[in-house]
Order: sequence, then structure tokens, then C-alpha cells
Amino acid sequence: MFQQDDLPKILRKEVIASLHDGIVRIHNRRIYPGRDEYMYVSSVQEIADAMQQMVTQGGGILRLSLVALLFIAEQMAEGKIPLSQQEFIRLLSLIKNARRTNTTSHRILDSLTSSLSLEGAFSNAELLLSLSRSKVEEVEATFDTIYDSMSDLGADLILDGEGIFTTCFAEHTFILSLLKAHRSGKDLHVYVPETRPYLQGARLTAPSLQELGIPVTLISDAMPAHLIQKGAVNRYMSAADTVCMDGSAANKVGTLTNAVLCSHYHLPFHLFAVSPDQSKLSMEDIEIEYRDPEELLTFRGERISAVGVHGIYPAFDTIPPSLITSIITPRGVLRPQDIRMKYVPGEGL
Repeated sequence: MFQQDDLPKILRKEVIASLHDGIVRIHNRRIYPGRDEYMYVSSVQEIADAMQQMVTQGGGILRLSLVALLFIAEQMAEGKIPLSQQEFIRLLSLIKNARRTNTTSHRILDSLTSSLSLEGAFSNAELLLSLSRSKVEEVEATFDTIYDSMSDLGADLILDGEGIFTTCFAEHTFILSLLKAHRSGKDLHVYVPETRPYLQGARLTAPSLQELGIPVTLISDAMPAHLIQKGAVNRYMSAADTVCMDGSAANKVGTLTNAVLCSHYHLPFHLFAVSPDQSKLSMEDIEIEYRDPEELLTFRGERISAVGVHGIYPAFDTIPPSLITSIITPRGVLRPQDIRMKYVPGEGL
């Protein structure tokens, strides 16, 4: 099992988000690595706003969602929020609605709420807080085990001498796969597209790999085709924000372009999915988040196009199963058509 110290700093639990004395501390990924700072918030609405504003994103949303649940339970135990299951659900809905496409954290929060209700937690505030803490620890231990096993599978797929490219910031499963392959002696090189407009590839993925000593080169979002054509890149790997029962997926916008590219050049295209969404039959069921076009039209507060030019910013792509080589899951490396057989609705993780 990996240890927290094996991870790059920004993937460590206490760095992503933590709760101390009624204050939630969130590592601000919007400004990292230029500035290594935290945001401090003290209400559920402020936590939801931080999510919506991309202070954290990707897998960080799960950690912050769990911290938000603990925050609500603590506030109820201290009498600052009325003890009520209805109020608990209402406040968690603010967190769930902050980012709508990636549903893993939504389903975990729903499962935890149900479990707390069954154990009578909403009849006693101290019981609610105690059970919430133990259940969050269980969830995080489960996910650590999942990250560990999935990264074993991912590392096995990587061949010695390969160039790998990705999209955005794929976090634990992808980063640990690369780390394990690197530590096993495999020669590999990772090409990281910058990921406009938030530059997560440039600001999060590339510095994380550099921190771990993994060879990495930053490229623009338009360069993968050139590198594939020249033979520098051999494989694609990324996390998926959502995987449906037919094997289709959603991930950061740009992923579909990369999938088409890999298909044309006959490169393997792999996605990591810690928890396929059993409620979504196909990509038609995925709610794609459209963000404010101003995020595309400005950079660090300065407009990058003429006044009056309009923009559009779909935050995610949907990728059909025909373009996906395999999906790396806690239940194995699966072909897209195998997802439906391995994941039965109602079974959970």
C-alpha cells in the first residue's frame, strides 16, 4: 500500500482539504505552483462556492465533499446548525450541485447519508459526529485500497520505453501507475498538455510528476498529433470523470479529440474509473457542465480577445465506447462492453 508521503504534495489528504476548529482549509489549485496557498472557509455555501470556482477539482472534490460532510456534522453537534436529516441532505445538495458531471462524490455522500440514517445518527448530534468521522475514515481507506490496486493494473500496462500522454490532472490512479512503473525500472516519458483554460496540466500534472522524479515534458493542447506522428508518444492514459454502463465516458474537454487521434494512429486509449456510475446507461445520461465563457476569454484577469467576441466553455467531453481501448477499474482492466457485466446497479463500489 502506498503512503501519503509517496504522493506529490497536492494529492495528500491534509493538503487537499482539512477541518480544524470549525474552519475548512482548501489548498488553492487555481494559483499553484506560482503560489502555494490555502483558502479558509466557514460555511457550507462557501465550500460549495470554492468547488464551483475550481479551488479544487477532479479527485479533490471527493476529499472536500467528505470534509464538508464532517463540517456539517460538527456544526450540528455544536448546535450551530439544527440537527435534522432534512437539513443535512439540503446542505449536502449544495455541495453536490457545485460540480455536476463527476458523480462519484455525489453517490458517496448519498450512501453515507443513508447509512447514517439507518444507524439512527440523526437522533443524537454527538452520535452523528462520531459515526460521520468513522464512516469518512472507512471511505477514505477504501479509496486508498482502490487507488493502490488500480495503479498496479495501470503500471502493468505501461511498457518499457514508452511515451505517454494524458489530459488535465488525472490524480491518484494515473500518478501512482506512473510512479510504480518508474520505480520498477521502466523507462518512460510523460507528455502533458497544458489543459486550457485552467492549465491543470501545466500547473498540477507536470509539477507533480517532476516532484516524483518522473520524466515529463509540457506541451500545448494542440501538439499530441505531432508527437504521435513523430513516434514520441505510444499510449494515452487519463482518469474519467464519469463512466456509464455502456462503456462511454466523460472527461475534461479535449479528451474526445485525443480519443479520435489515438484511434486514427492505432494507439491504446485507457481511462481510469474508480466507480462507474450504475445509474447512467449511456453518455446521453451525462449532464455536461457548461462554465462561464469569461473563463475562456480571460487569463489572469486580462482579456485575451477583442471586446464583443463571444466564447463557449463546455467543461467536459463525452467519449463513445468505440474509441476506448480499456477502462481500468477496481474490478480489473475491462473492455467498454464489459462494464455492464461487472457493475450491477445497486452494488455500490
